[in-house]
Amino acid sequence: MIRMFGGFFMKCRCIVLLCVGMLLISKSIVSEDGLIKVVKEIQVSPSDVKQVTFPETKEDAQSGEENVYRSFTGKVKEDHTKMRISPNLGSLIVKELSQGQFVLVRNEKGKFYEIDSPEGVKTYIFGSFVLDGTVAGNKVNVRIEPDLHAAVVAVMHSDDKVTGASVCQKNSRWLEIDPPEQVRFYIEKGSVMNVGGIDKIGLLQAKKRTLKERIQNAESLSNRELCKSFEQIDVEKISDTWLSIIKQAIDFPELAEYAQRSLHGCQESCLQKRVAYLEAKISHLRDRTDVEATENIANQKGFFEEAENERSFIHDSLKDKEWEKVEENLYATWSMKHYKKTMEDYYASQKSESQTISGFLDSFDDEIKNKPGNYILRDRNMPVGYVYSTFVDLEKYKGTYVTLFVSSRPNNGFAIPAYFVLSVLEK
Repeated sequence: MIRMFGGFFMKCRCIVLLCVGMLLISKSIVSEDGLIKVVKEIQVSPSDVKQVTFPETKEDAQSGEENVYRSFTGKVKEDHTKMRISPNLGSLIVKELSQGQFVLVRNEKGKFYEIDSPEGVKTYIFGSFVLDGTVAGNKVNVRIEPDLHAAVVAVMHSDDKVTGASVCQKNSRWLEIDPPEQVRFYIEKGSVMNVGGIDKIGLLQAKKRTLKERIQNAESLSNRELCKSFEQIDVEKISDTWLSIIKQAIDFPELAEYAQRSLHGCQESCLQKRVAYLEAKISHLRDRTDVEATENIANQKGFFEEAENERSFIHDSLKDKEWEKVEENLYATWSMKHYKKTMEDYYASQKSESQTISGFLDSFDDEIKNKPGNYILRDRNMPVGYVYSTFVDLEKYKGTYVTLFVSSRPNNGFAIPAYFVLSVLEK
């Protein structure tokens, strides 16, 4: 009997201890001065707990990876860079980008960069689905062309806003709109260089808008001045205005080139006015027979010849600019395979692979498209090759027998080779 009671007592004791232990799970037990004290449960706020979430699907996991990609501002290395609708070489080409154009790179997909839609790109939405700049309908397709068979680049929903909307000139049932924010295009990685963080493209776009406004103001100023008589034209003011724009447009080759040509155009117009002014003055002096008039005629003829020389210089400068553009494009192509190499590195490489050719140098002034040089070298009346240079003034060697250090260049389908002249062997 006693044994049974003792067993029952032991079971009860175990149950009590178990209950106490379970209660203490939510308590903090502190040993202090040999005594056991029960301390109140510490309250932990949700903000103190680091929450970890896990993607539920493979697509969610990929989305998480995209969020950590470090976007950057990219600069297109060469003209005719193809921008595609998806990251593969067989996909539709949306547009060809120009050398020096800036893009915002969002991600990379294999051999391609994923980019935001650059300036100037338009997309299309069916006009009946847009009311007062707002989409009226769910799952409305935005296409790359105003055609129901054109590729879809985005899907919009009810109450989504559209910007830059105007009636499409090709098909009035469609609206031409700015691409929605979610639209992405693709360009090959090798065609873009990293020039800064994500914020830089905004600064560059703002600078480009300012330059365009300055160009418009410069054109207005030039037109006002050139409407005046030659003696009243402020030539220095025109030149300073355009030169300032050219200096500021170093990041925008197309604007710099436009400003350069505009300046040359203004200079040419000023020279024409100057020549007309001098001719009129000489004609007036010829009606006089005194000695003073004869001396004035001689002086005015000197001014006339000077003006003609200036005109020739400007014409030659324009031609030099064309060959500089050719060389810049060739360097851009070369730099794609030679990362972080400069133009000086490019020409050092050209010199290490140069060759010599000899013959009589003559000008090649035919006004034809894509001509491979502005001079031609002949030996014993046989053409050796077309040549051009941005290093050497070939004009002073015209009509002489020369030996040239050259590097091969594309001959654009002509019958004889083409070369860039690096230097002339002096006798």
